[in-house]
Amino acid sequence: MQGATNIINGGQFDFGDIINGNTSGIKQFKIKNTGFSLALNLLSSPRIFLTGSNAVDFTLDQTSTLSSVSGNSETSFNVTFNPKTLGAKSVTISIASNDTSNPIFSFSTDRKLHCSTACCRHWR
Repeated sequence: MQGATNIINGGQFDFGDIINGNTSGIKQFKIKNTGFSLALNLLSSPRIFLTGSNAVDFTLDQTSTLSSVSGNSETSFNVTFNPKTLGAKSVTISIASNDTSNPIFSFSTDRKLHCSTACCRHWR
């Protein structure tokens, strides 16, 4: 969940576009345990992982991500897009847990780095 937007398993989150030399800023994603009696345990180490050929262009901060989320509670992690080259980039974010319905929850992200006006003028 990012802000007030629910992301379904297999879904997608669009970071939008940025101009060369900038980053996306920090995007916070929340993992909520909607159950009331059982803890949601994040099973992998690291707890959240990025995969894909553009994973190097995304920074994952999970220093405050809990490994066990009690019922009706949440934890969070942050992702920042910091591209090395121009063009469209994507990554898959995955979370392994003891949730029997979704033992691996994954979603993809997209982002595009555009050339700044000054950069484009230079290339003309």
